[in-house]
Amino acid sequence: MSSCWLDNFEAAQDSMFYVPTETVFFGNRLHITEKTFKAIALEMPFILVAPAHSLQYLRSYGFQTFGTIIDESYDEEEDDLLRIQKVGKLLEDINNLSLSEKQHIWKHCSRIATHNYTHFYNGNFEKILWKEFILMLSNIEKDYHAQILRRQHFESSEWNTETVSELSNT
Repeated sequence: MSSCWLDNFEAAQDSMFYVPTETVFFGNRLHITEKTFKAIALEMPFILVAPAHSLQYLRSYGFQTFGTIIDESYDEEEDDLLRIQKVGKLLEDINNLSLSEKQHIWKHCSRIATHNYTHFYNGNFEKILWKEFILMLSNIEKDYHAQILRRQHFESSEWNTETVSELSNT
């Protein structure tokens, strides 16, 4: 595990899970940042501290999460305070496992972490982002053209601003 861009390899090597605390936690805005992608770039399992349904959002981009190995029900908790308590309980439960149980979890999680690392770096994730970006630009263009058509229709109709002004004065 090495990179010229990431600098916390020693701490990561001694950790079983990376715990990214996303910029947005309270509320329902789904927003994944470099904090989560750092865990993926380090090829590490993670437990995400973020708004509800963030893991589902991450899976929609082709990443895998660890719900078959650890309890990810925290991600479905809508109440922000209960969600953070569930994350804390999960971390406490993992910490209290025996060494052999932790090794078993690590073995199974590492396969998923490798999938995520590969998905991130082999171009598949980038292709998904470009497709999404082009769709967003297309929607902006459609909205722009619709506004122009509405404006042209309004300016060419009898009900232009002068007509509205005249009616207001009567």
